[in-house]
Amino acid sequence: MKSKFALSILAIIFSATALVGCGDKDVKAEAQATETQATEAAPAQEAKVEETAKTADEVPAEYQDFVKSCDNNDADSCRTLGNIYKFGSDTLKADKEKAKSYYQKACDINKDYCAALKYL
Repeated sequence: MKSKFALSILAIIFSATALVGCGDKDVKAEAQATETQATEAAPAQEAKVEETAKTADEVPAEYQDFVKSCDNNDADSCRTLGNIYKFGSDTLKADKEKAKSYYQKACDINKDYCAALKYL
């Protein structure tokens, strides 16, 4: 239950971040798709968070696709990873420096994603 709630919150944040300063219909559709993917990606089991959460350097399996896409210069995936590191998750501790580096990479790829850097 906690995990589904956290993913729903992240999906809302991702969507809101994508829509900031954008009036483009394609961007809005992409944000909605991200929200749907995050909601559907909620794990089936309701596992409790381990007391020792993973460090920022150990990216959990559920985020590996974002890492691969970001490495292939997908600004949206880089921004999504920035959000995950900014707020943390059930399986990953918040890390502002990692968040900043992912936001910066998204900004370097596409200047439309630079706004997220202002809010760190």
